[in-house]
This record gives sequence, C-alpha cells and structure tokens, in this order.
Amino acid sequence: KSEGTHTYHYWAPAFAKFKVDLVIESDAHTVKSTYPIIPYTGEGSEEGYIRDDKNGTVYLGEGCWGAPLREADDNKSWTRDSGSFNQFKWIFVDEEKMEVRTIKVDNAKEVEELSEVNRFEIPRNLDIWNPPNGPVISIF
Repeated sequence: KSEGTHTYHYWAPAFAKFKVDLVIESDAHTVKSTYPIIPYTGEGSEEGYIRDDKNGTVYLGEGCWGAPLREADDNKSWTRDSGSFNQFKWIFVDEEKMEVRTIKVDNAKEVEELSEVNRFEIPRNLDIWNPPNGPVISIF
C-alpha cells in the first residue's frame, strides 16, 4: 500500500502537539508497531518521522480483518516489529503505564475460557506474539 503522506500532514502534528502516547490504525492489513516517533523531515528522518523516545507517539497497526493479509515488507528505521497474520491488541492501562500485547488468533478454539473468578489472568494457550523486540510494548 502506498505511503499516506497526505494524511500524515493532518494527523501526526496534532498527535505530537497534544502529546498523544498511542495511536492505533486498522487499514494496512499487517501487524506493526513503531518506537515512539514524531513528525520530522530533517537529517536522520525517514518518511517524515524520527524516533523520539521522550516525546514520541507509538503507532500500532491493528488491521488484518475482512481483507487479505498484506506482506509486512515496508519497515522503517523506527519500526519496532512487523508481521503478517490475523491478530488483535490486548492493552492494559493504569495510572503509570500502558502495556500492549499482540494476540494471534489462529488457535482461538484452544484458548482457555475465563470465569468471574479468574477473569484478570492470562488464559492458558493464549498465543501472545513474541517478536524480536519482545512481546510487550510498555508506554510510561
């Protein structure tokens, strides 16, 4: 899918200005996450962004449903991890941080059903994606 530079102009500066920590998109039909990034076109930037661990926004690609998967073949220097499979994001939020996990769904029938008693536990057989940079994205 071609780069959406015309839409970056409308959204990314507002996310940076208002210090948005996490943005989720659902149209690329791939799994992806970025390191914290900000819009920047100077030296060291790529496709109009640069990594900024202090002030940046983490972007997640959550799309993969309702259309064929695409190859995850367009990583940038600020891409944390990418893949091509059906999944959803499991996000924990508290006063101090957010944690994001990517859940692969191909084994859904084998995942333990939780009850009222254990509803906050991680179900047995849940397939949490473990890419090279680790299974949990933490945003403080």
